[in-house]
Amino acid sequence: MGMIIPNLRPDLDALQVDVAVASLRDVLKDGWSVLALSTGMADAFTDQTGIAALGGGAYDATAKTVRNQSVSSGTAATSWSANSTFGAWVGRTVVDMSFTVTNGATVTKIGVYSTVAASIPVKLMQRTGAGAFTVVASATLAHGGTGWEDATLSSAYAVPGSGTFCLAAYASSGYSMVNGAPGNAAWMSGDASGAVSMTEVGSGTAQAPILRYTYQTVGAAAAVTVVSAAFALGFQPSQARIVCPVELGGGAIGTDCMLDLSRDGTTWAAVTLADLGKFNATTRIVGGLVNLSAQPAGSSIYWRWRTSAAYTLSNHGVWIQAK
Repeated sequence: MGMIIPNLRPDLDALQVDVAVASLRDVLKDGWSVLALSTGMADAFTDQTGIAALGGGAYDATAKTVRNQSVSSGTAATSWSANSTFGAWVGRTVVDMSFTVTNGATVTKIGVYSTVAASIPVKLMQRTGAGAFTVVASATLAHGGTGWEDATLSSAYAVPGSGTFCLAAYASSGYSMVNGAPGNAAWMSGDASGAVSMTEVGSGTAQAPILRYTYQTVGAAAAVTVVSAAFALGFQPSQARIVCPVELGGGAIGTDCMLDLSRDGTTWAAVTLADLGKFNATTRIVGGLVNLSAQPAGSSIYWRWRTSAAYTLSNHGVWIQAK
């Protein structure tokens, strides 16, 4: 979070579309010039430090948003155990077909078990037909030989709801593997990229890497109450204005998307919200002004975002101006 100083551009580094930034800047200028508000705060959700409680929602560190959906995570691994190190199959990409990646999950990491240090290219591959595979995500793991280690994908991969997706690794050197893998596998010479043809083999045939993946799954839309941490203003505000770029997902302002402000963190004033304009193709700038003079004394400002469970919403940040 950071202070908004009148007549200076706030910290909008997390907002990457110039037109959207210009639209938000124009809305904020009205707060200074038309409403004569004097100071405020900005939180572009570059991290979670400004959020005290997610209240059933989830923070998306990639998109820099808060949404009204729960996010769970976990790790799934092959049932194979290492019994040797790569030898004759060094120089091949090997797909573990014994278990598939869950459809609908978002893969964030691919891991390899090895007690031998190695640089290991790892892959998520879609099987598009017999012997036909396409690399849809990849990374290189600088493995230290300590057992299970993971490579984080540069961009998390959202696995479609249908199709067959498997893990693979390139046998770059003699790192740990299972000799005579007790399940189906596929292989090709070289480090696979793009769409490739591979040889599929049955149980007991392959030298195969020991693989796992880390994933996230997103729950259904829920009624959430996200509450901010305190932001010290240095004075007791009597009026405040809040502005948020929100993906409404078909929901209605004031019914499915609600905002409240407080100067003591306990007593809340509901903001009468309005659509202040387009932020980008999927996001509206939502905001409103509220009187805080009847609230208990306090020299900080707090915001609260509430949603219904009827629609999926994402909040891209909070800008508050006060006097």
